Order: sequence, then C-alpha cells, then structure tokens
Amino acid sequence: STQSTGAGVFCHLHLHGLKKKRLHRDRYAPQEFGPLHTKRNAVGLALATGNVGDALSDDYVGVFLSRDGGHRWAEIANGSHTYDFADHGALMLLVRNMERTDTLRWSWDEFLTSNDCRMVTNASISFLAHDVVADPAAVGERAIVHGVDEDTGAGYLVHLDFASLHERACTADDYEIWSPSSDEGSNCLLGETFGYKRRRRAAACYNDEVLEPTPTAKRCKCSRADYACDECYEPVPSRDFKTEHCVRSDACFELLYPNATERAIALGEFPPQDCESRYAVSRGYAMVEGTRCELNGGIDLLPELRECPKPIESSGGAGTVVLLVLLTLIAVGVLAGVVFVWRRRSLAPPSLEYATLDDNEGAALGAESMSDEENGAVVLSDDDIDRARGSTADDDDQFNPRST
Repeated sequence: STQSTGAGVFCHLHLHGLKKKRLHRDRYAPQEFGPLHTKRNAVGLALATGNVGDALSDDYVGVFLSRDGGHRWAEIANGSHTYDFADHGALMLLVRNMERTDTLRWSWDEFLTSNDCRMVTNASISFLAHDVVADPAAVGERAIVHGVDEDTGAGYLVHLDFASLHERACTADDYEIWSPSSDEGSNCLLGETFGYKRRRRAAACYNDEVLEPTPTAKRCKCSRADYACDECYEPVPSRDFKTEHCVRSDACFELLYPNATERAIALGEFPPQDCESRYAVSRGYAMVEGTRCELNGGIDLLPELRECPKPIESSGGAGTVVLLVLLTLIAVGVLAGVVFVWRRRSLAPPSLEYATLDDNEGAALGAESMSDEENGAVVLSDDDIDRARGSTADDDDQFNPRST
C-alpha cells in the first residue's frame, strides 16, 4: 500500500470497518469513520478509511482507493471523509466529515487528479457533513450532501449535478477489460478468468449506457492453487516458502482408522472389499470446491485410479463339460476293470479248491513237487491229479461243472 505523505511503501494497511449510515437519526450524533465502500456497477473499485502502520489508529487516518478489488491500495486524501461513487465509478465524491466544511472534492479519473467544489454560495456558511449520497446504482451523475450546523442546529441539504462535466460520450476505445487476480498475481480464480468491461481511468467521457457487471469467463488450466491438502495430509512449505506440499500424517490415519485393515485400505495398500472396476488412492491433494479448471494440459493431482484385482473366474459350461468327461472316463475305466476280471476268471484252468488230500498222499505229492521245483519245474500227470482228488473221473464230473 502506498501512503500519499511520501513515507513510501509499508507492509500493513489497517482499515476501519464501521457500517456506513446514509442518514443519522440524531443530527448531533458523533461522526464515524467511513467504512469499506463498494458498488455493484463500479467494478473493481473500493474506497475505505484507514492508516498504514503497525496497528489500527484513530490519530492519523486517510482515504484509500483500490482499483483491483482490494488487492492493492493507494491513499487519495488525508483525514476522515464520507464518500460515494457515481457514473459507474467514473465519478468519485469526497466530503470531510469530522470538521465543518463547505467544500466537496471530486475526481473523474479515479483521483489521478482532483477538484474542489464549493457547495454553498455564501462563503460564510459551513456545516458538518453527515454523508454524500449518489445514485444507489451508481449510474447517474447527481449526488446529495446532507449535514447540520452544530451551532444553530440548522440542517443542510445540497444537490450537486455533474451531468455537464463531460460533453463527450464514451466510445469503445474508452473502455477496458479488467480481470480480478489473486494475491499471487494469477488471473485464474477457481479455474476461470473473468473479464469485466469498465471505463478507462483517464478517459475524459461519461458513460451513456448502463454497464451491467456481466463478466466474460474463460476456463484455465489447473494449477497448484486449485488443490488443497486431502484428509490427513498437512501442508508443508517449500524451502523458498513460495509453494506448499501436502505430507501424510500417520497419526491422523491411526486416529481415524484404528483397525489396521481399514487403515491399509485408506492408504491404498489394499483395494476395498467391494471393489468392482477401479479404486482411487489419494496423492495427498483434493480439488478445491467449486473450481472449474481444465485438467487437460494442467497439473493433475487427483487420486490415482488403480485396477481392482481380477476375481477367480467361474468355468461355467466348459467346466461342466470337463467334469462330465472325467466322470465318463472313470466310469469306462471301472467297467473295463470289471470285464477284465470276469474274463480272467472265465478262462482260468480247473480249480483245485474242491480237492481233498489225505496225509500220506499229500506228503508224497508235496515231496515230488519239491523235487521238481528244485529242478526248475513242477509237472503233474493226469493220474497224479486223479490220485490227488481221491476219486474217479466220474466223481469229479459232478463236482467240477466246467468239465465237459
């Protein structure tokens, strides 16, 4: 902020914020400092009373003007004043309100220059001004100053007409497009750049049209300003203190998610249980509510999207076919085994399980068998078989159904 006394540029501007009153109920009511004052049709312009220094003070005050929505201020008058806008801000009016006066100060170039106007023709008359009031919509060039003579109690009401101040109406070359900006100087606010049409500061003309503050908006690319730290992430300034980085707070995650599994899911170490397609893992940043910036070509700090693990797919009809084939093969194998055993038994030699041997014959036969086994083979003749059975061939026929 620049102070007009020539003290230079200071770090702190302190503004009085009392509400501006249009009329005082008590004509002897104590005067108040002018508050922060703006009008809808005076785009980007603001007037305020304050002081530059270490703290807010009543000892020295001045009137400050901002042309960029309060981003930068410059002092335009010393002392306390009441003030207002007219003609879309092209006309500014100031009247001292802490002492008797007969003069109004006005400017048509936003106080690049200023002029004094005597409000009463009688030079001996002065009064304490309560307020200066222009058209509430700030579209005209007329204003009223009202006040009171503290000595006599007489009230004063002064009408001022500045319609003949400029004979020329403004043309297209007399206007500019103003865009509000942030403290960092960026014109992108919440992802958009807004442009407002207003009269140039030094254009010597009057506005013959109603300039509604309808902005032209243009979206801009996402920047770091469009993001804030996400839940459980804390801002940490960079080494040059120009930017901030969001750093995870493990203590916050442990407090919000006491369960280790839930905490791991919140940190993105595991997908959520109801994961269907993709799940988001925070990078530590969340987009500021209301921003309309474009991600294409800008900074993308949105959560990372990861693919959900693929579930074990059911084989469906193919599995059923495979199962049927396996069951069929097993059934064929079992059937083949049964047929094989049955064929082996049907082709086997006559069974000896029905024969009986006495002790002597069994011993002799066993000896002979042992003798033959020692020679490498056992040979039984038909007579040996009949003798071992202890019966005739006729008797054998009735016990051996396989004989023919």
